[in-house]
Amino acid sequence: MASKALVRKLFKSLRVVEQSDEFLKNTCSVMANKYSLELEELGVTASEIDKIINKSTKGAQKGIIKLSEQIYTELFTDKQVEELISVYSSPTFQKLLKLMPEIQKRGITFLVERMDEIDTRIEQEIKSLLDKKGSKKLKRRPHLIN
Repeated sequence: MASKALVRKLFKSLRVVEQSDEFLKNTCSVMANKYSLELEELGVTASEIDKIINKSTKGAQKGIIKLSEQIYTELFTDKQVEELISVYSSPTFQKLLKLMPEIQKRGITFLVERMDEIDTRIEQEIKSLLDKKGSKKLKRRPHLIN
């Protein structure tokens, strides 16, 4: 069982808090860009959406970090965590951490740009399945069927 202090040191090497902050920031940015016209029509600014998302997710972020800390202390020994710290402190891994926000932003952008397409496919598949079963309506989510 690893000590909490050592796991916290590992998380510092991994820049866990900073990485999750950047992920949330990028998510807000991509979502605001994707829906900016709709948001402007509703009178909501990108800054307001950023604040709402950050406020809404902050508690979850802290909870996940605390849970991760608990999991690491249970699953790893001090020696193993020290080895992880050594690996994650390398210049190459630190470069990866610095580039991770850009990598994540590109991935998020890719998904967000395809959400309408994915949603349409899901609706088509559900409609096809219901047609095969002879159902005419979807009781729980009628908006899925046109």
